[in-house]
Amino acid sequence: MSLGGVKVHGSWPGSEGGERRPIRTSGPWLRFRYWRWRWLVTTILVIVAAAASVLALLANNYRPLSYGEDWISTLAYPGLRAGQGIRSDDAFAANGPEIYVPPQRGTFYLFASIMNVGSRAVIVEKVSLPRGSPLTLAGPVRYARPSGGGTSGIPRPNRILHNVRLGSDREILIAIPVRSRPCAQNRNSFWVAVRHFDVSYKFLFFHHVAALPWGFKDDIIIMHAPVGKKGQPGVFCAK
Repeated sequence: MSLGGVKVHGSWPGSEGGERRPIRTSGPWLRFRYWRWRWLVTTILVIVAAAASVLALLANNYRPLSYGEDWISTLAYPGLRAGQGIRSDDAFAANGPEIYVPPQRGTFYLFASIMNVGSRAVIVEKVSLPRGSPLTLAGPVRYARPSGGGTSGIPRPNRILHNVRLGSDREILIAIPVRSRPCAQNRNSFWVAVRHFDVSYKFLFFHHVAALPWGFKDDIIIMHAPVGKKGQPGVFCAK
């Protein structure tokens, strides 16, 4: 049936002169296009995963911290309470340079520096002492950025060390407040050592801990074994 030049096919009108062509939903060409896009997406995902894996490996192996360029032989931070009687020693010369710390009373500060010798900035999260150390932290670690001019130009550490950005080839000076036992064994065979301080830092999403010496010559701290009380035989105490 036709009405005004329009043919009626069932219940839907169609333009005269031909029927609507069906859309192709299958065939070799469509299958080729599907597999081509699937291969392309898979290839991209593999490349991205490989690049991410390489970057993660490089970031995890990035360990740029070392002792800095500034060092004080008595570990005394200028302007802060220093330990008494701290000096260079050679009780265990085979271990390298040593700094002797006798028993102390009250809190005193140790000087140290941290240098980023890498090509990327890191975030220094905190500084701590090794587990079992004869020295214990006695407050928040503070820091300052060097201003030049040698020891007399070392600025006062007025900032608490927490999540500090340390750029490439940059240094920070730190003041570590510590306590020790006031008495120790007065025997040359009873020694203990604090070989390093620990710096927790972050690069990208990786966290690391760097064990740094007490000087740029791999200096270590040595102490008489902190045991005993005043008046006991073989024991000496801080005044």
